[in-house]
Amino acid sequence: GDVGHGSLVTLFALYFIVNERKFQAMTDMDEILGYAWHGRYVLLLMGLFSIYAGFLYNDFFGLMADLFGSTWKHAEGGSFKQRAGADAVYPFGLDPGWHHSPNELSFGNSYKMKLSIIVGVAQMLLGLVCSLLNAIHFRSELEVWCDFVPQAIFMLSIFGYLVF
Repeated sequence: GDVGHGSLVTLFALYFIVNERKFQAMTDMDEILGYAWHGRYVLLLMGLFSIYAGFLYNDFFGLMADLFGSTWKHAEGGSFKQRAGADAVYPFGLDPGWHHSPNELSFGNSYKMKLSIIVGVAQMLLGLVCSLLNAIHFRSELEVWCDFVPQAIFMLSIFGYLVF
């Protein structure tokens, strides 16, 4: 996720959406433009979620941003950083204090991987809950016990310890 790149994708998709009638009237749309035009709403969602993830990662065109000020400060006479206060918490996303730290790359990659796993497992759990609600709605006890329960046990036994 990146706020800058997500903004460009969002603007590109919004251009297609705003000029929808003009593009529908085109008879000689080439293949590449056709793919982008037919996927304009997907591009819009991809851009919006990329902006959101960019705020989480604090990335603007690949550069760390300092929106709220860091909660870390340089220690007096030293090259290391210390907390600005006992209750200092960065309001949203990744603290820019990690920028130019010795372990910036390993921490950033670890943070992004863990966040991706958490979001992915939450999305899969949402799908499982939707299938459970469908089975309950259609009064299908067989789907609950033979479809939802094994999937939930299997998924949570593999990914549950990573997230919870």
